[in-house]
Amino acid sequence: MNLRRYLNLMSLLILVSWSCLGVIIFQLNPEITNFFGFLLFYFALFLSILGILAIIGVIIRARFSKDLVTKQVVVSFRQAVWLSLLIVFFLVLQSLNLIRWWNVTIFILFLALLEFFFLSLNRKTKEKDNNQ
Repeated sequence: MNLRRYLNLMSLLILVSWSCLGVIIFQLNPEITNFFGFLLFYFALFLSILGILAIIGVIIRARFSKDLVTKQVVVSFRQAVWLSLLIVFFLVLQSLNLIRWWNVTIFILFLALLEFFFLSLNRKTKEKDNNQ
């Protein structure tokens, strides 16, 4: 799949996810909905934010990086997942009145460790490919 096809598909999926989020916002009453309604809302929000951040990340990386486009897509998508998780996690904690500085710090450190883990995996595979 080339970059243009990826961007077109992601744009279509973003449009669908934002439409679903709009339907959820206008059709569900948060005062009477159950856990499933909130789960749908946060999942649709996560997918909407993920799509936007992934496209922005690919466009920025394509302009300023010299790596292969496939590597840029993978890295930008992974980082978009982390940032989307962070935003939705903050919103869930805020809705439950549980947001505290230590919750936020622990979750940010956890996501940073995950990113460093993936970066070290990429470095090891690059070294292995160079040695062969």
